[in-house]
Amino acid sequence: MAKTDDDIGTASAPTSSGPVDTIDIAALACPFRKNPHRVFPIEYGGRRLWVKRIRKNLPNPAAALIYHAVRIAFRRDEAAEADHEIKSLTALRRYGFTTPEVVFRNPHYFILSDIGPSLETALHRGDAAERERIVRLAGEALRRLHDCGRWHGAARVHNMTLTPEGRIGFIDLENRVDIWLPLPVRRLWDLWQLGHSAAFFEPHVPLAETALRAYGPGAVRRALYGLAVLFFGTYAALYPFRNIGKREIRQTHACIRAIYRAPRKRPGE
Repeated sequence: MAKTDDDIGTASAPTSSGPVDTIDIAALACPFRKNPHRVFPIEYGGRRLWVKRIRKNLPNPAAALIYHAVRIAFRRDEAAEADHEIKSLTALRRYGFTTPEVVFRNPHYFILSDIGPSLETALHRGDAAERERIVRLAGEALRRLHDCGRWHGAARVHNMTLTPEGRIGFIDLENRVDIWLPLPVRRLWDLWQLGHSAAFFEPHVPLAETALRAYGPGAVRRALYGLAVLFFGTYAALYPFRNIGKREIRQTHACIRAIYRAPRKRPGE
C-alpha cells in the first residue's frame, strides 16, 4: 500500500491552539453528571455535539479498581490516548478524510462535532440495496485510510458515519501508537471488524462479502486468504451451529464464509 509523509503516518499534526467554540461549562454539568455513558450526545447552541469522557466511568467499584490497576500495570494512560485520538482526527481531517471537529477539550472530556448518523443506524434504516451501497462505501473508505499509512483500530460500522453528502466519516479511533502488532496485522484486524460488523445485517454473508470486495479483492487477495487460513479452525468449529445459537456465532460464521468468497473472481472480472 502507498506510503505517505510522516505527518499522517504518525498522526502528529498539531491540534488548534484553542477550542473552535467557547463552551458554557455550567450548561454541560447536568447532562455530564446524569449520563453514565462514556460517549453521549448533547444539544448546544442549536448544534448536536458529542461528549467523550477521557476516563471510563465504571459504576461497579470492584470493576473500576481492576480496570485502573490493569491500565497502570500496562502503562495505559487514558489522557495520553485521548490526546493521540484528537491528533489522529485532526491529521486525517487535514488530509481530506471526514472526521469530527474537536470543539472543546479539558482534562476530563473532549467535545466533537456531529458528522451524521452511524453506519449502524443507517444500515438498520435502509433496504437491501441501500445496505449494499453503504457497506461498499465503507470498504472503499477503509482502503483509502490504509493506503495513507493509517489504521482505525476499531473499524466496526458503529464507528463510522454517513454524512448528508454521502461520505463515510471515521469516529472513535483506537489506533494506539504503542500497540505491538505489525501494521499489516492491524489492517487485517480493521478488515475483520468491518466484515464482522457488516455480517450482523441481512443478507449476512453477501453484505460482509460486499464490504470486503469493496476494500479491494485484487490487491488484498493474499491477505484475505491468510486471514481465512487463520480463521479456518474457527470456521470448522462454528459450521454445525451456523443456523442456530447466539448472534455472535452466526455473525462470526457469516464473516468467515465471506472472507473465503471475497477473493474469488466473479464472472466478467
